Amino acid sequence: GYVQAAPLRLERVEICRCGHKRSAHVPARLAKSMVPLYWKNKLTESGSSGAGSVEKAFISESSFNGLIAVEDSDTLSALQRLLDRTYKDITTRDRLKHQGSVTVPTGYRVTSAFRNENKASWISYICKRSRLQ
Repeated sequence: GYVQAAPLRLERVEICRCGHKRSAHVPARLAKSMVPLYWKNKLTESGSSGAGSVEKAFISESSFNGLIAVEDSDTLSALQRLLDRTYKDITTRDRLKHQGSVTVPTGYRVTSAFRNENKASWISYICKRSRLQ
């Protein structure tokens, strides 16, 4: 017997002066990218628009990667509503084996939450998002 395979398609990869694939670099127009105003790791800039003064938040020049405690009561309430609406009181077959009981919690209560602020992940996200636009 033999295996039939589709022909291999090779793509031309552009390499820049530094030796990386050109697609690995952040486009210049995204280098000063917007981040959510509620981020801790940001640079802020005030300006004006037709509607009045506007505050913009841009990605910090320093590297960052960390969990930031969510302290906003509206966000914590929204997370609680999400848990309440999506939780299902279902007993699985392995519950007795692993827990020693077939009873399941009736729900969960949000006591704290954390937001991940990661510069590398954010840049990756905005680069991919810009390719879709």
